[in-house]
Amino acid sequence: MVASMSSLFNLFIALFAGFWLFLAARGMARQFKQADRFKWIVAGMYFLIFIGASGFFAAALSATGVFKLPTSREWLAGYVSGVVTAADGKYIVPLVPSGRVQLYDPSGTS
Repeated sequence: MVASMSSLFNLFIALFAGFWLFLAARGMARQFKQADRFKWIVAGMYFLIFIGASGFFAAALSATGVFKLPTSREWLAGYVSGVVTAADGKYIVPLVPSGRVQLYDPSGTS
């Protein structure tokens, strides 16, 4: 029962992401058909919305387990709070939005 609920939730999240990404792509395509002189500006804004939404939904889909990324894949951490230094000098960096933990050696490379 729990596995089927998890699969249903993952499907819902994937469909939700696909719906919003489709709307952004459709808006961009419709803008190119307009005879307006600002169509490139508006299409560019739709493109930026599409890129931002893709990044947001990629993190959400990774955190919920829809995307199964290999452990060798390194996510950009940026500014992170809650970093812990292990006894051997390695840094344990939690990436809360994507539901991952990355390990770095004392020199700062993963």
